[in-house]
Amino acid sequence: RMERGQAPMDLDIATCSEKLGAQLLTGFTDAEASLARKDDERRRFAHSVRHLRQCSFPLEVLKSGLAVRVEKAKASKEDDRVHILNAIAGREIEALDETPFSEHEGYDRVNIELSSTFAWASWQASASKGITEELSIPQACRQNVWM
Repeated sequence: RMERGQAPMDLDIATCSEKLGAQLLTGFTDAEASLARKDDERRRFAHSVRHLRQCSFPLEVLKSGLAVRVEKAKASKEDDRVHILNAIAGREIEALDETPFSEHEGYDRVNIELSSTFAWASWQASASKGITEELSIPQACRQNVWM
């Protein structure tokens, strides 16, 4: 997107378990943003709420996001997986049904971009827990030369 003069895309990352939903966003939720626009005291409160929300994001999901490999991902329909991988690899529309490559530089780029998105979104929460280096957050961010 940046190469085409467009702003980077915000990605909301959400997960849920039997008991709890969790969001890891690059910015505020709508409610947090509304608070942040009010006054200084509410802006500080909105930042605190955002920080607590991001700290509650499950560590195992975060680790999976940092280690994402689209070429190994599953889809609800095999045709969708094939089409997605072929589109990432830059195949023409007529070739979207072909067997996907096992490796491709397009996969590498998407893996890096997704991993760095998780890393940037989780930086503050991982730093407050003292696990930034353990999760290789700075390295994931540095790898994304397209950001």
